[in-house]
Amino acid sequence: MFISSKYSDPDLIGRLRTAGFAARWVAQGNLVGHNKSPYVGHSAEFADFRPYSPGDDLRRLDWRVFARTGRYLLRRYEEESNLRAALVLDTSASMRYAGNGKSKFDHAATAITGLATLFAEQRDASALIMIDVVRKAFLPFSATEAQLRRVVDLLEKSKPERETGIGKVLQRVAEEIPRRSVVIIASDFLDEDADLRLAFQRLSKRFDEILLLHVLDRDELELPQDGLIKFRDLEVGGELLVEPRQIRRAYQKAMQQFCENTRKLASEVSAHYVLLRSDVPLSTSLVEYLHRRSVSKGRGASAKSIS
Repeated sequence: MFISSKYSDPDLIGRLRTAGFAARWVAQGNLVGHNKSPYVGHSAEFADFRPYSPGDDLRRLDWRVFARTGRYLLRRYEEESNLRAALVLDTSASMRYAGNGKSKFDHAATAITGLATLFAEQRDASALIMIDVVRKAFLPFSATEAQLRRVVDLLEKSKPERETGIGKVLQRVAEEIPRRSVVIIASDFLDEDADLRLAFQRLSKRFDEILLLHVLDRDELELPQDGLIKFRDLEVGGELLVEPRQIRRAYQKAMQQFCENTRKLASEVSAHYVLLRSDVPLSTSLVEYLHRRSVSKGRGASAKSIS
């Protein structure tokens, strides 16, 4: 399954197919998909609701909920809770930075498109959530090709443009994602540590697995420029005139500490952490991680051991 778009990378998608993304637990589902289900037939145990999508069986609609809220929701039961991946993308203005001609947002959106394609091919449900200081967009969970088209379309129409507040927004978004989901967050994580820690803690209490894709540009990590340079904050507009050579060593040390702090925040809640440099192909950084994840899954390793 391949849908052409500015963020569709055939090489990446091909390598992701080889690596795969299997559930770290025994999936509870009735789709003929990538993950095995321990149940046969229908379960009477209610799990949660999901929004109606065209083509769904109308007999599954909960009309009482519709009468109260005006929303079309379907009841779901335990045997239907296959692997569900919530793809969360940071669309704040800092993601607009493009040191090598390709922005951090472009890099992250390419990763999200590749993963969404993989989940659709595996018949696993995915959702797309875009955030900055608020939740900008939310495509509900679905395991169809139509869902992949919706993901691709929304990514192509989106632009990173406002300030960030992902820590606080993630705390609120966590309540909107069904339990037992995999949550994958692509962001530069340029936010307050305290807000991020609270967000990760809340996510870890609700979800089976959390993956942090830390998207950064080479310029941000190394400050390679020479000469007198004017730096402008993409979110609040402040400017600073700097001679990079005079501060490069201290800056690099600070950025290393920033990445390590983010990694530690992930480790505290047994989340996975992957640094996605925009100058390194995703077919290397992201796919190598998934291969390690696959090996550790077979060995029963913990999340911390492969971060």
